[in-house]
Amino acid sequence: MLNVLRFGAFVCLLVQIAVAQTVGPAPGGSGSGTVTSVATTSPITGGTITGTGTIACATCVVSGGALGTPSSGTATNLTGLPLTTGVTGLLPAANANLSILDGSANFCADAGSNDTYACNLSPAIAAYVTGGHYRFKANTINTGAATINFNSVGAKTIVKVAGGITTALADADIRAGQYVDVVYDGTNMQLQSTLGNASSGGGATISSTTNLIAGDGGGNGIAAPIATNADTSLNLTKALTWASASTPTYNSGGTTTCDWSASNACLITAASGNSNLALTNPHGSGLYLIKFVQDSTDRTLTYPGSLTGCPAVATGSGIITELLIEYDGTSAYKCISSSIPNAAWHGLSCLEGTALAGLAAYDQLYCDSTAHRFKMNNNNGGAVQVVGSGVDINTSDQVTATHLAAALPVNQGGTGTQSTLTGLMRGSASAMTAAELSGDVTTSGSNAATIAANAVGSSKMAVVNTRRVCDIPIGDTSGSALTNGQLGPQKRVCYIPYAATVVEITVAADGGTPNIIVGKNTAGTQVNLLSSALATAASGGIACSNTGGTTGIDGATTCSSTLQNTSISAGAYLELVSGTAGGTAKFMTVHVVYVVN
Repeated sequence: MLNVLRFGAFVCLLVQIAVAQTVGPAPGGSGSGTVTSVATTSPITGGTITGTGTIACATCVVSGGALGTPSSGTATNLTGLPLTTGVTGLLPAANANLSILDGSANFCADAGSNDTYACNLSPAIAAYVTGGHYRFKANTINTGAATINFNSVGAKTIVKVAGGITTALADADIRAGQYVDVVYDGTNMQLQSTLGNASSGGGATISSTTNLIAGDGGGNGIAAPIATNADTSLNLTKALTWASASTPTYNSGGTTTCDWSASNACLITAASGNSNLALTNPHGSGLYLIKFVQDSTDRTLTYPGSLTGCPAVATGSGIITELLIEYDGTSAYKCISSSIPNAAWHGLSCLEGTALAGLAAYDQLYCDSTAHRFKMNNNNGGAVQVVGSGVDINTSDQVTATHLAAALPVNQGGTGTQSTLTGLMRGSASAMTAAELSGDVTTSGSNAATIAANAVGSSKMAVVNTRRVCDIPIGDTSGSALTNGQLGPQKRVCYIPYAATVVEITVAADGGTPNIIVGKNTAGTQVNLLSSALATAASGGIACSNTGGTTGIDGATTCSSTLQNTSISAGAYLELVSGTAGGTAKFMTVHVVYVVN
């Protein structure tokens, strides 16, 4: 037997079959009783059934009407309930979607590669909703711009927001394993979670676009924002600007106290007498400012032992000393910069002194009391002078020899000496002598160089300057046609007085195509310079021969490659060995071009 559960005016009967008969009111009626048999596959509509107990069925469909308030019991396997309207009372926890309640419905874990994050929400989404909040766990670190794609709906660019402006991600803004919150703005996914590469490190982080010292003559010499501190202190909440500086009462003969609890800047105005400085209530490591305005009597301000590295306050009525100091978060302050502006000041100034010792992690710019100029000290190393115009450089900012403390070495472009040099220079500090010169050059004393007689040979001249030509004319244009005998043999027609090399032989005629062989005669021994007879071109046109069969010296004629035995000894002769006249040409020329060795 099973009792009936009442749902107001809308009834669902879910039963366990016990007996094949019906007792009590029929479905759709009203009243109470025991139901032992119901057609479990039919929709149940209308009417009211009240009672207590448990009802259940395999497939009961509820349709029409509103769901009232269950009086007691448990309903299972219900489908088609109109949960958006007409519901009163509390739905049992077993019927709630816990993934929505605990937020897991909008979370998934990425398993992709860096910069292209992707995962599937469950239940799946079909589109992004503007203002929708989504979360994922990044599998890898990002390297620059990145996207997220939920349920393959589409990759959206992840952006961060700074000052109301969306910007692309920087490297490591998302870390591997980081839980990332994003909100869809209709175009991009705006990052809501903490950046993975938030600033860290010692001391305070200063904006790279803000000047630490920017004197304007109006007492606004130092202004910079503080970002984060290594000791996670609240120092970042205090402004580093004179606009909100504390103004302690100047205690003549006693102690003037800079209380950092309200501001990172302290403005002290001297009144009468000297005073001792005290620093209290620092609110974290980082940067603090002190400004001291001198009076007409030149007061002194004695620093506490916890403050090191600061110059004494400047003298002179109205002169301002500004100190930028760094607190280590425990007990010590260190001066890291100072300036002394006044009404006409638009630069950097300081009292003369010496570099601080033991600052291996710092670079210093200070006013040196010995050299009386700025010096730099890099990483606790040796001081390097910062020169000023008119001191060690000329008015054009160029270093001149008269300002050098020592001779500029030759390997740095100098002469190696500060003395005026005359004559030829060697790679050292003195002039060359004639005895040191060799080869084709000699000197007259040490100031003039000449070329030795006959010192410049053909090997040191351009090839075009060493070319010579032996021209051999044969016949007469007003006479009879040439004969073979006129073309050779014709002995010793051109004398070569020096060693030479033949580079080209050229022939031409006034008609026909006569040919010829040219030779050389060395001490009575004849050797042909051509491996075969060289004929003119048609109608006596120009023809040539060289060793490579390349374009001739005239730049237009292609030579044959019959030239051979090109070396000529000094004292040799050129001569015509033989030839074929052809019966047409009356005049022929042979040109043997050679270079002097």
